[in-house]
Amino acid sequence: NELVILTMDKTQPGELFEGVPIESNFMYLTLVRFENKLVKIFYGIFMIVSTTAWSYTFKFLKIRTWLPKNLQRQMDHYVGADLIIPVGGGYLRGNRKLNSFYNTILLLHPLILSSILKKPTVLFSQSVGPFYHRSEVKLLEHVLNRSVSLSLIRENKSLEFLREIGVLNTVRSVDAGFLLEGAKTDLRLILDLEPDRMIIGVTARSWLDISAQELYQNALSETINYVIERYNAFVVIIPQVTATLFNDDDRIVSRAILTKIVRKDCVHLLEAVYDHHQIKSIYDNLDVMIGTRFHSVIFALTSYVPAIAIEYEHKTTGI
Repeated sequence: NELVILTMDKTQPGELFEGVPIESNFMYLTLVRFENKLVKIFYGIFMIVSTTAWSYTFKFLKIRTWLPKNLQRQMDHYVGADLIIPVGGGYLRGNRKLNSFYNTILLLHPLILSSILKKPTVLFSQSVGPFYHRSEVKLLEHVLNRSVSLSLIRENKSLEFLREIGVLNTVRSVDAGFLLEGAKTDLRLILDLEPDRMIIGVTARSWLDISAQELYQNALSETINYVIERYNAFVVIIPQVTATLFNDDDRIVSRAILTKIVRKDCVHLLEAVYDHHQIKSIYDNLDVMIGTRFHSVIFALTSYVPAIAIEYEHKTTGI
């Protein structure tokens, strides 16, 4: 059996992820190839129309029409696949912006291709929503019912939402993060902390408008100051996500929070980029977790670390 991973990240020729070939997907090509926003939109429309037309032509005539090389390589993967597994977590969602419907089409586009090419498709460990426009909900229901053989949904709120809008073949599953095992890391040794000192982990993210984001960061700063003063805790601020390409780098908001900490000798901000096994091992060493990032809470819980979860989407309370 052969596996190929298509990712929204930048990849290098021949790059592997735990021994599996990994390449950039349609969404990456659409969002990153051009800097001008208008050009991006036109290229996205071209990508959707050309690959959809290519799929229908191949389906009915078994002819491979011309496509740009990078799109052709993607289509070769789809044609050669026996099973397509869109892996979660929560990327199938809308937003309140004017371009939300266009973005939803981009997200559903690979599922439409797999349907045209009659490739069995299973949504794995997913959250879905929220959506703010009725047209997006109707499109979602239409595509999922016609393109997806089975949807494995990781939490109850998404499951209820899909069943309410009439999506079939949905099954309650669990988040794949519960299976992850960490490497062996002794955080106390690395930070030179005494054996009985409480270690509290914190994850933060940028996800609100400017004023609300400032309130959120101030609240986290005040919380850190309090636990240091009240419990003599040592606080480790952990960057769960460091995707600089899409300006989703937790280190930026973490630095802003750090500036408001009174006793900076009691706080350590992890600045390095960690792989998933390393980041899991860091959570293993904590006594308490205060997590905004969804998977930071899951990774803490699987290490029996008490956690406070700060919700930013319904998947948090859903799970």
